[in-house]
Amino acid sequence: MYRFYFNCHRWKPTRDQWLFANRCLPIDELKRIDEYTFQHDVKFTLIGQLLIRYLLSQVFDKKSSSFVLQRTKYNRPFIEITPSFDFNVSHYNQLVCIAGTFNGRIGCDTMIYKKENLRKLNYDLIRKKFTLNEYDFIIKNSSNFYRLWCLKESY
Repeated sequence: MYRFYFNCHRWKPTRDQWLFANRCLPIDELKRIDEYTFQHDVKFTLIGQLLIRYLLSQVFDKKSSSFVLQRTKYNRPFIEITPSFDFNVSHYNQLVCIAGTFNGRIGCDTMIYKKENLRKLNYDLIRKKFTLNEYDFIIKNSSNFYRLWCLKESY
């Protein structure tokens, strides 16, 4: 399994760094990224795309530009040449993460764990989004909410 993350908050690119990062991506991805309204979404998506290419270049020992990404009907990126390799990218707040494997499907999600947020959990909403067993698991220990939520979000 391969895993990488990037702290977006710490990266304050210069104009030249930003332009260089953009030149690493194909035009169709840049057009998709340019459709975002907020600059932080543009930054997260750009970094996510760079992480995908970094992961693939590390795994397959090829230039990052040699990969043609496609998307499922759910907009999940994949590469067709190796159906046995799966990867997933996610971002939340300041982190972008990616995971990849040759052993089946993979999902990843990132979230900031804050104990004070556990007191604010909406148990009526949780009851609607989780199975009875999952709900009971959360009731036993409210921090289990984060574990289950990330599992659901990762796929």
